[in-house]
Amino acid sequence: MSLVAQILRICTVSLAIGLALLAIRGVPRAQSASASTAVCSAPPSVLASAVWIEQDAGHALMGDPGAVFVDCRSALEFQSGHIATALSVPSDQPNLTTPVARLLGAARTIVAYCDAASGCESSHRLAARLRELGYPDVRILRDGMPGWLSRGYPAESGPCRVCEERL
Repeated sequence: MSLVAQILRICTVSLAIGLALLAIRGVPRAQSASASTAVCSAPPSVLASAVWIEQDAGHALMGDPGAVFVDCRSALEFQSGHIATALSVPSDQPNLTTPVARLLGAARTIVAYCDAASGCESSHRLAARLRELGYPDVRILRDGMPGWLSRGYPAESGPCRVCEERL
């Protein structure tokens, strides 16, 4: 078999594997700008006191075992697309599940995010609640999920696999 034929065969197999993974995992999508979560109304005092993390700095934390990303949107929004490896922690749920609390307890840095590009009230609520629970380094990802996707950073879709598991 010629070298060209071998390269074509490898490319064809790679493409087939990629398409199969897309069919299984789905393609993450950002919500439209008209979605109700796309605009936030956090008070200026809350925005000023937030501990922000920029997109590039957040991306640099990917793969760091001491960093955990938490998505404060609804479970349905989380399933439609979220930062790869993020946990689903909807800001309107009063309690953390035991697996989530254990994972957050092992984290050095927690990065909360939502779908608003200019500061998100639900991210602020979740960050404040996590600080009240004793997690010291909780940051809010500036520009949220839309900023993450616009930069082509890793995202995935589907349910949170570890949020309800027994550890």
